[in-house]
Amino acid sequence: MALPGTGPYSVSKFAVEAYCDVLRSELSQFGVSVSILEPGFFRTPMTVPERVCRQIDVAWERLPADTKEEYGEEMFRHAKLAATYHLTEWSSDRVELVVDAYYHALTSIWPRKRYAVGWDARFIYVPSSVMPTWGQDLVLQGVGWAMGQPKTKIMSY
Repeated sequence: MALPGTGPYSVSKFAVEAYCDVLRSELSQFGVSVSILEPGFFRTPMTVPERVCRQIDVAWERLPADTKEEYGEEMFRHAKLAATYHLTEWSSDRVELVVDAYYHALTSIWPRKRYAVGWDARFIYVPSSVMPTWGQDLVLQGVGWAMGQPKTKIMSY
């Protein structure tokens, strides 16, 4: 499920997922199993809120003035607030769950095709991925509303 503000990250993850799906279907005839791990938010050096906020600051500073005006300061502040909230409140420090899933995938006689790791992956992201698109949008809007997400301007080209 692609979350707002994660465009490049989501594209790369979806590409890896598609590649693994192809490998699994192509290599199964040779007895090769391919598993996909789909972890939720975990606390790692990549998800340190201060680091992510610095990256958001750098991206904002590099934007042209007209783009900053289009999005507005409120959206910029909210992006930092949302990143901090998700990375502190939703991230699990139980990274051993991911390691355990890798271990199972590598050593099991019958590895799973997919491993949803973490409570958020199992109970939010995976179920949302089978919802109709309008349902996914409602879930994302609900999360944004609960966090006080600012209303965005409709951009026209």
